Amino acid sequence: MNGSAKYLWLNVVPTSGVENGSVAISGAEHTGRAARLFALSVKTIADDSQGGAEPSEPIVRSLTGRQEAAAMFLNLTQGSGTAVENNPDDLTDSEIIVSKLAGSMTISGKSNAQKLTISAAPVVGEGAGVQATIGALSMTPTKADALGNAYSGNAITITNGANIDPDYGLFGEYTFEVVISYGANNEAFDQSATITVLAEAAATAAGADYAETAGFDSISKSFTIVQRSGDAYLWLEAENQESAEISLAADGSDTKSIAVLSNVSWEVVEA
Repeated sequence: MNGSAKYLWLNVVPTSGVENGSVAISGAEHTGRAARLFALSVKTIADDSQGGAEPSEPIVRSLTGRQEAAAMFLNLTQGSGTAVENNPDDLTDSEIIVSKLAGSMTISGKSNAQKLTISAAPVVGEGAGVQATIGALSMTPTKADALGNAYSGNAITITNGANIDPDYGLFGEYTFEVVISYGANNEAFDQSATITVLAEAAATAAGADYAETAGFDSISKSFTIVQRSGDAYLWLEAENQESAEISLAADGSDTKSIAVLSNVSWEVVEA
């Protein structure tokens, strides 16, 4: 309400009038999962210009309403990263290309879900896939008090796969960040991993000045990390060893084995 200390999100124009008129009521954008409620009064006020029409006691009429809840949503965007080659505006169903070196990236997004679960699964093909690790998960809520008055909060750490407590998504959207790290790719081919973000929410009683939310809901979005192939290598017996020497018995009774370490195809030929 314009200038009101109670409903900062509610716009009421005008807030007073004389004789017949109308009042326009609107609300600022609401991104929370719970509908927010309001209660107003329209009452007569003392006005000497009205003469005998002024009542001996104020007449009070009640006006109640609600602003509908936003649907649960999940948006994914890319943050900073180590040797990230591309930067799509929306990560959903996209590929993030990273270098062969070990590194990490920070993925950010927005949601109003009650719980976020972020997981990584290597795509097993020619190799074992990228072994990605999900690190710390943090969120910065747009907090709201019991009356729906929003204010920016500070970043806090939340538990991956657990309900966010308090459930900030009831009252408005929040941003979140998670760090995903990965080792070097020592294979001579690209490898990949699928990152999945699952947003969930259950029916919740939001408290005073909010309506109960709808039933269980979930949204799942994913993207792929593709890591560039590593350098080709070929070693004998041990890593970084470029040559080896063996000795065979004169009577031909023994066989010696030489370990070949490589990530590409190789053959033995006369030198």
